[in-house]
Amino acid sequence: MKTTVVHCKKDEYDVSIARPSMYGNPFKIGPDGTRTDVCDKHMEWLENPEEVIIEVNGVKYSNEAVRENVHKLKGLRIACWCAPKRCHGNNLVKLLELQTKKQFVELD
Repeated sequence: MKTTVVHCKKDEYDVSIARPSMYGNPFKIGPDGTRTDVCDKHMEWLENPEEVIIEVNGVKYSNEAVRENVHKLKGLRIACWCAPKRCHGNNLVKLLELQTKKQFVELD
């Protein structure tokens, strides 16, 4: 089953990826830019090989922790407020797919 991004109030889901969950996007629409800006910043943050911790409203978000735990979302319906609009959840799905492909390459 493929990991899918759904709306947390309109659809059934397995795991919330909204703030304050560890998977929440530390970049907010408004103060940090447009929807496109914050989704792009989120992907850049995930791809940064160094651990970067961002604190939002007293909650610390670690890109390293997300990378280490994203495999737990495999095959689940992950929920945020954005879906079906562009969402950081799409970045999590992409990261999960990249990690899965990397595992297959390492097995060869």
